[in-house]
Amino acid sequence: MAEQEPTFKYQRLGGSVAKILAADAATCLTAHVKFLALGTEGGAVHVLDLGGNEIRRFSPHSAAVTDICVDVTGEFVGSCSTDGTVVVSSLFGGEASTHWYHRPVRAIALDSEYAARRVFATGGLEGQLIINSRGWFGSKDNVVHAGEGPVQAIAMSGPMLAWANDQGVKVYDAQHAKRVSYIERTPGAPPPASFRCHLRWESRIELIIGWALIGSDWL
Repeated sequence: MAEQEPTFKYQRLGGSVAKILAADAATCLTAHVKFLALGTEGGAVHVLDLGGNEIRRFSPHSAAVTDICVDVTGEFVGSCSTDGTVVVSSLFGGEASTHWYHRPVRAIALDSEYAARRVFATGGLEGQLIINSRGWFGSKDNVVHAGEGPVQAIAMSGPMLAWANDQGVKVYDAQHAKRVSYIERTPGAPPPASFRCHLRWESRIELIIGWALIGSDWL
């Protein structure tokens, strides 16, 4: 007899969530095994336990938070905003680094070894995929790719970096400084700005892509 697939269960977040959303609108959410991080229209980042109770609150941006990510250790939270800022905050030491860009930033991903290497990738309406790393005289930006529309999503796994723009999804090997794969966006698919791509590395060789396809339901 075939094994029955378990029933999907869900419940609304309790704790502090209702109070937070009564005063502000949620714009993005990410999950770590230990906590959740919620970004809002007002530029705040709320760190919640898995029951929805607020643990920490940051106000790193002056406009809507567009993306949030957490490093594997759960120490650093990266966020970006329509105000053109990228901020990486430490949950334990109070450390925070702010980076300014000319146009709204749509996506951010922290290196899996961010605590030691201080490397992150970011991109947005400027249409550039940027890797920021720590140098002898502070942080520096390296433009890896540009010219194919806004960067909508980014995901990192070790040296492997994936990002989505108007053309599709590209995969880059940062260790060898070369592009290794390209998945074209389905022709005639809904506008990428309206249906944002979602990327997740299941392992270092498996990338999950979630993006709207052509059809009548998206109108």
